[in-house]
Amino acid sequence: MSLQELIYLVKKWLFILITGFVLSVLVGYAGAKVQTPVYEATAKILITRSRNASNAEPVYLSDQQMIGTYIELIKTKPIIEEAERILGIEIDSQNVTVTQVGNTQVVKVTVEANNPQHAAEIANTLIDVLIQKDTESQKGRYSTYENALNVRIEDALAQIKELQSQIKGINEESINKQLNFVNQQISQLQAEVSQLEREIAQYPPNPNSAQREVIAEKEAQLAQARALLSQYTEIQTNLIFVGRPTPYGATTSEDVRIASLQLTLNLYQQLYLNLMNNLQSIQLTRLQNTPILILVEPATPPEEPVRPQLLFYMAVAGLVGLMLASGGVLAIHYLDNTVKAASEIERLLGQPTLIKIPHQRHPKKGLLLEKAPSSTQAQIFHKLTALLESVGNKKTLHTLLFTSTSQREGKTTVAANLALSYSQQGKRVILIDANFRHPRLHTLLGLDNEVGFAEVLEGKVEEIPLRRYPNGVNGDLLVLPAGKTENKEILYQTSHLPTVLEVLKSQADLIVFDGDAISHADSLWLASHMDGVLLIVQPGKINVSAFVEASQQLKRCQTHILGAIINRNIPEYDYVQFASPIQTIPQKEGV
Repeated sequence: MSLQELIYLVKKWLFILITGFVLSVLVGYAGAKVQTPVYEATAKILITRSRNASNAEPVYLSDQQMIGTYIELIKTKPIIEEAERILGIEIDSQNVTVTQVGNTQVVKVTVEANNPQHAAEIANTLIDVLIQKDTESQKGRYSTYENALNVRIEDALAQIKELQSQIKGINEESINKQLNFVNQQISQLQAEVSQLEREIAQYPPNPNSAQREVIAEKEAQLAQARALLSQYTEIQTNLIFVGRPTPYGATTSEDVRIASLQLTLNLYQQLYLNLMNNLQSIQLTRLQNTPILILVEPATPPEEPVRPQLLFYMAVAGLVGLMLASGGVLAIHYLDNTVKAASEIERLLGQPTLIKIPHQRHPKKGLLLEKAPSSTQAQIFHKLTALLESVGNKKTLHTLLFTSTSQREGKTTVAANLALSYSQQGKRVILIDANFRHPRLHTLLGLDNEVGFAEVLEGKVEEIPLRRYPNGVNGDLLVLPAGKTENKEILYQTSHLPTVLEVLKSQADLIVFDGDAISHADSLWLASHMDGVLLIVQPGKINVSAFVEASQQLKRCQTHILGAIINRNIPEYDYVQFASPIQTIPQKEGV
């Protein structure tokens, strides 16, 4: 499809295109208005923790895993249900979106809801519940070990007080009591060391980053347990030594016991300090490995909904409507099998296209050669006259029939203007309306139609009632209207036609017939008696099969087809105004 033809289609179907676009925009507007608005609120949370510089790479990897873990946790059922309980509204997890902001430790929680206030409340509450749940979880992770250390610290303080009182008054029973306590602590520590060693041995030789972190934590606990076991073993040795009798007398034995108790007291005091250090180390480890969740940007109720977007819906609907309308126009265009271009007419007819008469949107009443004899459009008929004169030099051209493949293709107007053009050149011309079904010549020229060609063929008049066209300019144009008859096929049925033609030829140099459509038998019969036949074709008016049938009928009747005249030509269908040898005429207004 050429650009000119595309422009023509846009002009021709502009109303349909605009209507489709406007209706689709209205549908998009209505569709957007009936939809429930959806609001979107966003809160941002910072996920971080304390870290050791000596273990930077594993911590970095752990941070990425940690952020991914929290992204999944915030949409879990326990978090959602707790937020629902707090707010008293139902939360759809499909409306909650959690994403990491770039390559940062900031996580964005986006919530969609039909109520803007609910959207903001849900986003903030989900983060609050996550922080609360995480704090409780981290406390439980280290609470068991911290509680055990606190118990040992209290026991150590109790033993220190007991030893201090024993030093003041040595008592065999209290020493045995302390020894039993130490033996219990040693047994517990040995069991704890064995348990930690087994747990560490279960991990693979090449653990991942998360496993390495757990192993390091358990190895630290194992080292602390072994240190405590060593101290309790030393205390056990001193207590056993204190309980033994000395062979050197009471005084010596008492002094030795006091010295041993003092040494044991020192060991307990050292044990107490070590336990306090271990407790502080565990607390520091908990702080270093506990993520810190900070709500850095709480969600606020949005003012405008994110869906539906009114302008977007209208634009998309308008575009879809325009595309559908354009598709319909193109479908109509490509399914249209009517004859359009001059090249197509020449191929189907087997004769040249003599002239193209441009389309006139607002034609003036009357004949163009009379209303505007000096116009460019009037020159079209003068050039057609010159072309037919060149044909007449080769063959006698006394009778000329204008016909078409269907009604209302403009043959009456073309025939009348051509007849007037001949008469203006000093020719004696008779213009006859031979279309008894749809006579229009008398209306075009402003004549009465009481008596005409029909009465001549029926023998109802003695003389042919020719009428001089009153507005003829420098010419002698005689007109014979169609007349009135009930027999629309009188041309085919009468035997007077040859006689009438001979009489008319004696009175004129050229007889121009405005005939009926070629699909009627009387029109074919008249064409067979003509010296020349001109086929009027309006582009887009008749389909190809009907045009081919009409041209074949003319050929079967052995008519002398001079060529085709394209009336009301559409420039976009063809760029050449006239077939060779006629020159191109600028396309302005037509007949």
